[in-house]
Amino acid sequence: MELLTCQDIARIAGVKVRTVYMWIFRTKQGLMNFPSPDVDIPRRPLWKLETVITWLGQRGTNVTSKGSASTTDKVMQ
Repeated sequence: MELLTCQDIARIAGVKVRTVYMWIFRTKQGLMNFPSPDVDIPRRPLWKLETVITWLGQRGTNVTSKGSASTTDKVMQ
């Protein structure tokens, strides 16, 4: 099981780390549906790779084998 930090998610999604933090913030505000962490260590949430890939796929983001993303619709930044 591979666990990802916010920095890892940003790299995979092809966005800035700040964007991942905004996804988390907007989800807490009820404005988005970013997945909850699979492991919630204080100040260091971690997500399973499969969780992130599934969520990105639902948004129309295809992740390449090198960990970069291409989108069919714009990733919210």
